[in-house]
Amino acid sequence: MKKHLKLTLHGDVRHTGVRFSIMQKAYQLAITGNATYSDNGKKLIIHAEGNDLPLKTFIEYCSRGLFELNIEKQDVEELPPENFPSFDLIG
Repeated sequence: MKKHLKLTLHGDVRHTGVRFSIMQKAYQLAITGNATYSDNGKKLIIHAEGNDLPLKTFIEYCSRGLFELNIEKQDVEELPPENFPSFDLIG
């Protein structure tokens, strides 16, 4: 069953290549959605839609501290599906 999760990573998360790496992983796992920075790079907000197992793998990948990010806190929220057509980088 397709789900839509919003993952918010808080901390020092603005680094070159992070969102691109997340986008590549999304393509590999057939995840759609988007990624954007918020609060001057103190938050990385990721919307991800996909089936249960690939989505779980994707969230774990994003949460484990890519590029040695200093993730202080993470929030995961389930939202109604939006049927994103692809995975995009915003901003």
